[in-house]
Amino acid sequence: MPGATKLLAVAQHFFDAAMEPAEWAPALAGAVDLLQGEHAVLFAQETASGHPIIARSAGMDEADFGRFLSPEAARLMAPFTAAMPNGSAVTLQHFMPERDFERSELYNEVVRPANGFYSVAVRHELPAMCAMVSVCRPRQKGDFAADDAVRLQTLLPALATSLQLHSRLQAADGHYAAVATVLDRLEDGVILTDATARPMFLNARATRIVAEADGLDIAAAPLAAATPVTTQLLRETIAAAAAGAEIAGRQLRLARPSQRPPLLLTVLPVARLGAVVPGVGAPRVAIFIREPDAPIAIDCAAVREAFDLTPRERDVAAGLARGLDLDRTAAALGIGRSTVRSHLAQIYEKTGVHSQAALVALLARFTCR
Repeated sequence: MPGATKLLAVAQHFFDAAMEPAEWAPALAGAVDLLQGEHAVLFAQETASGHPIIARSAGMDEADFGRFLSPEAARLMAPFTAAMPNGSAVTLQHFMPERDFERSELYNEVVRPANGFYSVAVRHELPAMCAMVSVCRPRQKGDFAADDAVRLQTLLPALATSLQLHSRLQAADGHYAAVATVLDRLEDGVILTDATARPMFLNARATRIVAEADGLDIAAAPLAAATPVTTQLLRETIAAAAAGAEIAGRQLRLARPSQRPPLLLTVLPVARLGAVVPGVGAPRVAIFIREPDAPIAIDCAAVREAFDLTPRERDVAAGLARGLDLDRTAAALGIGRSTVRSHLAQIYEKTGVHSQAALVALLARFTCR
C-alpha cells in the first residue's frame, strides 16, 4: 500500500534523526505530506526543569516558528497541551468547537499568522521529558479525519525512541566536550584508543606531537612507533591494557629519529570509566605522552599578576623559563643584553629570588595546564 510505504519512510526519518539532526526536517516534512497538512512543529523539553531539548518545524518560515517559540505562545498553548491525552493523537475537535477556537487568543496571535487552523497532534510523556508534535493545515483545506490521527499515532513509537536516543546523545556530547576541554589543558599529550591501538581522541598536545611524526605516528592507524620492533611492543602493551592485564599501567620509551630525547609513554586501561567519544565509541586505553625536552609553558598572565611585573619583565621571565640565556632572550625580544639584565634585577626584587635557577624553579609552578 502506498500509504504504508510512506508511513514507513517517515518513521525511518524519525529513527535517523536521533543520530543525524538534519533528518528532523525531512521527518517532519514527511509527516506533513503523509497527513496532507500545511506545516508541522515538534517540541520536547525536560519535565523537571522545562529546559528545551529540541524544537523543529517544517513548512514554516522563521518568523512564524519564532512566534510559536515565544514565552507568550507557551502560555497560550499550556491549557491545550495539558488537556491532551498522553500518547493519543487527537484533532482540534478534542479541545473545543471551531467557533470558540476562532475567537481564542492562541488562534489569533499564534496559529492564524502561520496560516493554520486545523491540527492533529500527539503529546507523549517520556522518562524525564515531554514531547509534542502537531501537523496543521489552513481552514479552507478542512479538518483532519480520524484516519489521520491513527497515522500520526502510528509514528509515535519511532518519534519516542528517536527523542530518547537524541537526549542521551546530547548528554554524552556535553560530557565528552567537558572531558575534552580538561584533557586539552594537560601538559602531557593524551591519546585514547581502542584495543587495536586505533586512535579515537587526541588532545591538543598529542596532536602537536604526532604532527611531527618523530617517534609516534597515526597516519596509518593503528598507532606506530619509529621501528617495527617498537611498534609491535607499543601495540602489544595497548592490547594488554585493553584486556585489563595492565591495571597499574605500563611505561614505554619511544626513540625519536630526530635524536631528541625519547617520548615517555604511560599506558593505562580506561574501559571501566565508561567514557564515550560521540560517533566513535568507547575508548579502552589512555596513553599519556611526555616530551622530556619540551619547553615549559608558562602562564604569563598569572606570573605578571602574582608578582606585579611589567609586560617587558613578564617577557624576560618567560624567556628565561623556556631555557633561553640572557643573549638569546635579548635577541628574541629585540632589546640589548644590558636592558635584559636591568629587567632581571627588577624581577629578582619583585619575586624575592636571587638567581636565574631559583627564578626558573619559581616560574615552573606557573605552568599552563
